[in-house]
Amino acid sequence: MTSALLATASNTFIIGPVAKVFGMIMNGLFEIGIHNIGVNIIVFTIIVYTLMLPLTIRQQKFSKMTALVNPEIQEIQKKYRNKKDQASQLKMQEETKAVYDKYGVSMSSGCLTTLIQFPILLGFYKVIYNVPAYVSSVKNIYNQFGLVEMIKSGVNAEKFIKLGTTAKVSISEVNNNTIIDVLWKLQDKTWTELTELGSKIDGFSKVVSDTRVAIAPYTNFFGLNIAESPMNMFSAGISGKQYGLCVVAILIPIVSALTQYFSMKLMPTASDNSAAGSQMKMMNAMMPLMSLFFVFTLPFGVGIYWIVSAVYRSGQQIVINRKFKNMDVEKIIEKNKSKAEKKAEKRKKQMASLVTTADSSRANSRNTNASKIAAPERKGQPKAGSLAAKANMVQKYNESHK
Repeated sequence: MTSALLATASNTFIIGPVAKVFGMIMNGLFEIGIHNIGVNIIVFTIIVYTLMLPLTIRQQKFSKMTALVNPEIQEIQKKYRNKKDQASQLKMQEETKAVYDKYGVSMSSGCLTTLIQFPILLGFYKVIYNVPAYVSSVKNIYNQFGLVEMIKSGVNAEKFIKLGTTAKVSISEVNNNTIIDVLWKLQDKTWTELTELGSKIDGFSKVVSDTRVAIAPYTNFFGLNIAESPMNMFSAGISGKQYGLCVVAILIPIVSALTQYFSMKLMPTASDNSAAGSQMKMMNAMMPLMSLFFVFTLPFGVGIYWIVSAVYRSGQQIVINRKFKNMDVEKIIEKNKSKAEKKAEKRKKQMASLVTTADSSRANSRNTNASKIAAPERKGQPKAGSLAAKANMVQKYNESHK
C-alpha cells in the first residue's frame, strides 16, 4: 500500500466526498477548454469561494452580532455569579437564550459555520494538491505514450521507489497509481534521474521526453512549473546562476503571506479580551506565517491557490464590511422580536412539561416506596370481611376500652 496515493482520489471521511465534488468542477473546467492548471486553479478558486459566500456572510453576521450580544450576556452572568441553585441556573439559561433570540443568532451558529467550512477547505486543498487524482485528462497524459507501462515492466522497483522519495512521495510498491504519483511530483532534476533509470530500455528516453513535452502546456504557468516548489526553484536558480528565478521563488511566498495578512486584517475580530477574541488575534498573526512556510515548500500550484483565494476573499470582505456597516440593528431586533416570543413560549411549554413529568415521576416513586413498606404489615393478615377479621376487630375494641 502507498502512504500518498496522489493518483487516487481521497477516501477520507467527509473530506473525500467533498474533494470528489470539487474534482468534478475542476475536471469540468478542463472539459470546456481551460487546460492550463494554473489558470484552472484561478477559475476554480473563484468558483468555490463564490459558492462559499453564503457561509462567509453567515459567519460575518454572527461576528457582528456577537459584539452586541456579549455585553448583555456578561451582565446576565454577573447577575447570577453567586447563585448556584438549580432554579437560578435555569433562569440564567432562559435569559441568555432570550438575548440570543433578540439578536437573531444562535450560541452554536458561529462554531457550526466554521465546522462546515473546515472540510470544504480541506477537500478544496486536496484537489489543488493532487490534480491527477481528479482530472482524468491530466492523468491520461502519463499513459499517452506508454510511460507508465514501461516503468512498471522495465525499471527497477527499488530504484523507482527511491526516486519517489527524492521527489517527496513515499511509496512502498510500484503500480499504475504510484507511478503517476511520482511522475506528477517530478521536477527538472528528477526527470533527468528517471531517464537514467530506464537508459537500458529501448525508446525509454524518447517516451520520457514526449511525455514531458505533452504535460508542459498543462503545468507551465508564466514560465514556471506548477509542480515545482519555490524552494526547489530557488535551489535551481542558485546552482544555475539564474538569479531572476531566485527572486521569483522568494517573491511567491512573500506575496502569499502579505495577501493573507491583508485578508485577515479585513475580517472583524472580537474587541474584548475574551478567550475567543484572543484566539482570533493569534490566528490572524499565525496564518500569514503559515502561508509563507507552506507556499515556499509546497508546489507552486498551492501558492497560486493561496494568493488568489486571499485576494478574492479580501474583495468579498470589503463588500461584506460595507453591507454590515450600514446594517440597522434596531430593524433586525424588531424582526426577531416575534420569533423570540414564539421561541420563549415554546421553551415555557417544554419546561412546564418537564416539571409535570418530574412531579409525576416523584409521586409514583413515593407510592411505590409506600407500597413496599406497607407490604410486610399486610403479610399473614386475615382476609377482609372474614370471621377472623371480625374477631380481630372485636379484640382491638376491647383492648382499647379495657
